[in-house]
Amino acid sequence: MHSRLAGAVAAPTTPYHTLEHYKDGQLLDATTLKERVTTVGRDASATLALLHPTVSRKHGALVHDGDRGLFLVGFESQYGSTVDGVRCAPGTPTRRRRRAWFSCAASCTSFARGL
Repeated sequence: MHSRLAGAVAAPTTPYHTLEHYKDGQLLDATTLKERVTTVGRDASATLALLHPTVSRKHGALVHDGDRGLFLVGFESQYGSTVDGVRCAPGTPTRRRRRAWFSCAASCTSFARGL
């Protein structure tokens, strides 16, 4: 799945986003995205592991597309993903604004900000 997504977007230029992870309004952690495709899920091969029972093993991916920005691509998962509270259609890249909230299933909520 990783290679299929990578071919669909342009190459990134530099590290481009930071994800701030929140639970109940409290900052837990932050992750700098340095790869063009960041896979998300419970699987050991995921770039960004979310160890929550409602997150699928291969839940989705955050894809950086050069100047077009960051996209969330949800895979087929039972609980889905949202961007700013709107559920994403599986397999459809959903563009994330420079500052946007997103969540995978019922896990913590993350906030993306551009660098």
